[in-house]
Amino acid sequence: MVRVSRSLVVGAVLGAWFAVTTVGASYLLGAHVAGLPLPSRDDARLRAAVRARLAGRPLALHVLGSDCECSRRVLARLEARPPRPDVDERLLLIGGDAETRSASRQLERLGYSIERLEPDEVAAGIGVEVAPVLIVAGASAEILYLGGYSERRQDARIETDTLIDTALSGGSAEALPVFGCAVTEGMRAGVDPWSLR
Repeated sequence: MVRVSRSLVVGAVLGAWFAVTTVGASYLLGAHVAGLPLPSRDDARLRAAVRARLAGRPLALHVLGSDCECSRRVLARLEARPPRPDVDERLLLIGGDAETRSASRQLERLGYSIERLEPDEVAAGIGVEVAPVLIVAGASAEILYLGGYSERRQDARIETDTLIDTALSGGSAEALPVFGCAVTEGMRAGVDPWSLR
């Protein structure tokens, strides 16, 4: 009969506990630190979608998810002002719960152009599977900015106007990470395979 020391059992239990809590905490914390993936600015679907929406002047395209709290913060920011006169400012609204439909009606009254799409339509049509995303393109369809709206998750500062101004002025608008939500089932499974978040 093999006799196991008490300190060896305690050490093994503590080691297993440490491994499980470290992996679990890293998994849950990752969504608060790392941004969500975006297509490249050279993605053919993204470039075609931008060209199809151009109306002879620069374009600012807000890709927002209806069931995404971060997208709702962007919607609230946009509700506080009319569309910019120097750019064709449009929203691609993914899905549509009652609260978001109400906000989108207010934005339409302000003069925003809104397209309502299902998640798979956005993924297939422009290659974006996350929200909120800002796409700024010049009048000749070059993508000047593709990224998120703020430097940190849950950041109260939504940098919409600053990002658009910097992109349109030819400045280098470094893409901010996208802190938000996966909007397609495939992306949800990729970023949260165990459905813990």
